Amino acid sequence: MTFQPDGSVSSYSDPQDHLLAAGWLSAAHPFDQGATGEPSEHELFCDRLFAACRSNVVAKMRGYHFCEFCGPEAVRDAAAPSGWRVLDIVEERNGLKAWLGNGEVRVTEPSGIRWTAPTMIYHYVVAHSYRPPRDFVEGVLRGTFDPPATI
Repeated sequence: MTFQPDGSVSSYSDPQDHLLAAGWLSAAHPFDQGATGEPSEHELFCDRLFAACRSNVVAKMRGYHFCEFCGPEAVRDAAAPSGWRVLDIVEERNGLKAWLGNGEVRVTEPSGIRWTAPTMIYHYVVAHSYRPPRDFVEGVLRGTFDPPATI
């Protein structure tokens, strides 16, 4: 996954779509940390973001991106060409599971501004205290998500 500064026009999408980037993190670049708001707002943000990362995934890829901050955890896998397989990032919330790192979620703020984020953004928020831009947070709380991709 390529680093993109928060709020920049996403380099992964058509420039005419003017999607702003959020959560395209890299271990080589610092990022804002902290809660996205008061505790109840932060919980609602995490609930809605998790639901989107689980059910509204677009631009799906055929592989998974591991977390650069956790490090690659690998297990022996005779079926893999290298003999090793990197463990997927699986997050759980409210009894549901989401496999992260294989696509994007897109959110539109009530003002019409659109954002794109890797599904890993949920992991970054809950595991590494990443604080996305406030406008992205507002979009997640009060905006709409693109429907999931159909394959």
